[in-house]
Amino acid sequence: MHTTGELRNELAKCFIQARDGVLCGDALRGVIGCANQINISIATEIKARAQLQKEGIATDAWGDFKLGIEDK
Repeated sequence: MHTTGELRNELAKCFIQARDGVLCGDALRGVIGCANQINISIATEIKARAQLQKEGIATDAWGDFKLGIEDK
């Protein structure tokens, strides 16, 4: 997972599992955490893109913003 789009895609899988009845109990309550993380991810990407734009730095397409995580 290297981009904001990939991160949000993985988090959204929680909603699919909840809808399909795969998650229950504490795991189901964790879906709220997934929703919060998606919102935080979007807000962070918007803020970072705005700052880069002010600095005149080009960015990739929406959802392709690099997370800074490297494979080992």
